[in-house]
Amino acid sequence: MTEPQAKKHLRRLLLSLTPGSILHVLSAVYHDVAERAGRKGDERRRQQCQVVATALFVMGLGIDATCPR
Repeated sequence: MTEPQAKKHLRRLLLSLTPGSILHVLSAVYHDVAERAGRKGDERRRQQCQVVATALFVMGLGIDATCPR
């Protein structure tokens, strides 16, 4: 998928989802990656992905709080 195609899909998503909810979905993806890394014993990757997951979730809350629908 090209960047213009991705932007088009994202615009469509934003018609039914809030920006914060999209970030929450990305947060869940990174949380899953963190869990897999933990099971494999890669503690550094687990921590990094968990930090990203947490940051995305909090940013999603902030965006939806400041720009509600």
